Amino acid sequence: MAFFLIWCICKWVVRKLDKDYAVVELVALMYSNCGFIGIPMAQGIFEAKGVFYMTAYVDNSTIFYVVLLEERGKKRWN
Repeated sequence: MAFFLIWCICKWVVRKLDKDYAVVELVALMYSNCGFIGIPMAQGIFEAKGVFYMTAYVDNSTIFYVVLLEERGKKRWN
């Protein structure tokens, strides 16, 4: 749910940009340091359980971004 909320906010921020540029900005806004900062923060607040959930978030977001950028790249170069 948090991922969807962040995605909606970031999508709203980049809504007026060129589509190709907006995808890059969307990824940069959503993914910036979520693993670097998020995992230690989750460990400090929620201990091992927090690390588990934060790792799941990082994994899902990474897969989402790879699929999103790959699909955009295929459309652009074909």
